[in-house]
Amino acid sequence: MDAQQREMLVRARRDVPVDVAAREEKAQELLSRLFEHLDELDIESHEILIRRRRGARNSVILWGDDESLGEYLLDDRLLLCAENTRAVLTDALVSAGYEPPREALVAWTLGAPTLRAHIGLYGWGPVLAVQLRPEGSVRPFLAASCFFDVGTYISVAEAFNPAIERALRFHGVQARPVSPNDVPETANVNSSLSLEWDPQWWGTLVPPHSPHEQLVRRALTAEAAARVAPEVARAVSEIIGRVVVDQFHPNSAGHRGWLRRSGIVSAELARELSDHAPAIRLPAGWMQAWDESRHISEDHAILLTALKLRSDFPDWWVELPWRDFDPVGGDTRGPHPLQLTSEDIQKSTAPDLLRVIIDHDLFGATFFDMTTNDIYRLWLVAAVLCARLGSSAGSHESPTRERRCEICGLTFEVGSLAARHVASTRTANICALCMADAVYPDLSPSNKPEIREEGTIGVVRLLCEMAGAAVPRAVAFHMLQNRVEDRIGAAMMRMLLPDRRDNWFSWLNVAGVVNDGWRGSYGVTSIANDGHPCRSLIERYIDDFMSAAGIDHDVEPQYPYHPEFNPNSRLRADWELTDGTFVEAAGLMTSEKYRARMSTKRQLADACGFKLIVITESDLTDLDRLLES
Repeated sequence: MDAQQREMLVRARRDVPVDVAAREEKAQELLSRLFEHLDELDIESHEILIRRRRGARNSVILWGDDESLGEYLLDDRLLLCAENTRAVLTDALVSAGYEPPREALVAWTLGAPTLRAHIGLYGWGPVLAVQLRPEGSVRPFLAASCFFDVGTYISVAEAFNPAIERALRFHGVQARPVSPNDVPETANVNSSLSLEWDPQWWGTLVPPHSPHEQLVRRALTAEAAARVAPEVARAVSEIIGRVVVDQFHPNSAGHRGWLRRSGIVSAELARELSDHAPAIRLPAGWMQAWDESRHISEDHAILLTALKLRSDFPDWWVELPWRDFDPVGGDTRGPHPLQLTSEDIQKSTAPDLLRVIIDHDLFGATFFDMTTNDIYRLWLVAAVLCARLGSSAGSHESPTRERRCEICGLTFEVGSLAARHVASTRTANICALCMADAVYPDLSPSNKPEIREEGTIGVVRLLCEMAGAAVPRAVAFHMLQNRVEDRIGAAMMRMLLPDRRDNWFSWLNVAGVVNDGWRGSYGVTSIANDGHPCRSLIERYIDDFMSAAGIDHDVEPQYPYHPEFNPNSRLRADWELTDGTFVEAAGLMTSEKYRARMSTKRQLADACGFKLIVITESDLTDLDRLLES
């Protein structure tokens, strides 16, 4: 920090409201809303992926269930994550060859009050921003900046300091409070100026807004309420009834920044994509995928079809003639278009098509579960579809035309819906705000958690009744995405799915679905419908499926002897079928030791010549094909 910046900082401090007593009083009021009780991360519901971060920061991002769970700073050996995820993320890093510190693991115990905080890097310097979000609040507020290279921090109120220091210790940082005028030389001005010294907006339900932002309060329509159970309707009504900023309201100049993220292919763009489409054979089922996508949304049909082809024909997808770009800066996801040079573009599989993608900023319709090279393939297939469909390709309607939301009745523009959200909910008849509540239920706060809890219990109970068994989390999500025919009702039920940080088995217990189980060191132990003991919810779901399907099975059979892979004859499978097929429920594939053991069983099967079916969590929705044959 140079002299001019420091002078700016000191001068700014004079302009900050100096009513310390008011800040401390408000902080004391908020303390009771700043803590929550977390369950352990359900390891069976997460496959942790580790990806290098794009850019100058030397770190890796840890992904699970298509969302970022944390970031590990390689140089500083800091793991930034929620408290109940640290153990499983640390194990994942160790399995990948990293050396994260383990000393902070003791900072959190099951059921202990946990600060509702998000701690992340502030810019590119050695500064951590501590954001607090009280229960029921729409937005977090920036309560502290920690300068971890020198072990100090500044906060907006002393009442927050004990909780902030404990949260920092959990991240491996020991820090002491200092005054705003004692910010270290390594910090920039913004790390102190951006702290929210004015307590006016701490823990409020309505965020501060500019004159160009529009606040809306939605209300559940009678037609929507009739689609779901009364407890679900009450909970959805409470969630959408809060006042929020309508992010999809055109600004004062009429600009609609969200349009580039919609993924809508206009008729004009379809012709341009078609002109540069390479000669690629589409799979035999492409026309059926097109018809299904048009039924969901005519406007988004091109991208929806490309996504369905990727899902339904994975072998065809990986053989597409697209030469992957090399990683940039260690990021295995591949380069963003802005990182491509003219030489890179010219050497690509389809340089003219790639220029169209870049010129029209089509990368804005990002799909978070795809690598950037896969997104290039997505638009490659979209271009081929446009060429095959001819004049039928592309939307001939204006993306700014209005439609009425079938949940809240709000009028919205079709172009405000992102293709990735339409693909997830399989409907384009709800507004972008209700869509966000359905796709990201973890981010939807509630003023009355008891009402939301009743709705969540109702959803969990209904899904288990539909399946005829206690369903794992992944199966519950799949059912809402694919098996519930009423797409509006399914979207409302998705709003109430338990927080991903919650223990799924606990919700099954509360819903009265599983009353005979207990949690052991490796998962939930319970008794299947046929009386077989099961050591995980995945095992129980598979066992119940086989019983319902009339598939005879024995539990925990011994594998055959082999001098190298089973020298002591101690290896056992989860089940053996009447034809001699062994079946394994592989629910702990994030564990290096578990993966190695499963690899040994595969080698044993190859060596002895028997059939082995290994079922992972992602296979649970396809048991008909895997087992009934």
